[in-house]
Order: sequence, then structure tokens, then C-alpha cells
Amino acid sequence: MLITTNPDDFGRQLIETEHDVARSNLDKGVEESALKSAINALAVQSATILNAIQAAELLHCSIDTLRRVSIDELPTYDGVGRSALYLKEDIEKYVRGRKRYAKRGTGLGSMAERSKPSPFVSDHNPADIALLQLKGS
Repeated sequence: MLITTNPDDFGRQLIETEHDVARSNLDKGVEESALKSAINALAVQSATILNAIQAAELLHCSIDTLRRVSIDELPTYDGVGRSALYLKEDIEKYVRGRKRYAKRGTGLGSMAERSKPSPFVSDHNPADIALLQLKGS
């Protein structure tokens, strides 16, 4: 089953999903929960305003992890009561903003990008310089 983000195709897919699940209910005795989960999957993909559960599903994380994201990175909006709502476009911006630039498996970057540590020289140590000046005077 294809899932679309086009609102015009959403209605058509929703009806097709209901008919497919209804046919499978007759043939295989599948419960009504399969229909609800298929409709919920389509609704999450097409919705622009998401609750915390839907946003966590979209980000593939737990609700607790979602709540720990800084409000500067992922803004929330007041829903009914104390519920938080998320906009799908804000979630997409959040994911795009977390892009990795280093190649995978390279750690913090290649060794060529890092500067090599300079060896310790006692002449540059301020304490040693002060001791030398005290001995000389």
C-alpha cells in the first residue's frame, strides 16, 4: 500500500484501505484493529498538525525523548488542555537541521583535519621563566 502526502489522494487511499481490510475481514477473520491502524498510518502521513504520540512515531523515538528536545530546535504549540501539538514542517526542519557533515565511521573527522599537538617545551612555561628571572637577578 502506497502512502501519499497529497490530500486529494488521501481520501482515495483511505477508501481503498477500508475496502481492502473489509475484504480481508470476510476472508481471514481479521479484527477491526487492522483497519484502525491502517487509517492511523495514513492519517499521520498526511496530517500537518500532530499530537505528541504521532510526532514521536514520525521521528521514530519515544514520547519522553521527544519532550526532551529543546523548544528552540523543535517548537511546540498549545493544544486543548495541557497537550502539546507539533507541526509536520517543524519536524522536517528539525530533522534537516541535524544533518551530519562528517563521513560515517570516521569519528570526529579525519586526522588531516586535526592539528597535531605541540611538544611541551619548558622554555615556554611561565613558571619556569619566572624562576629563571628570579635566579638571574
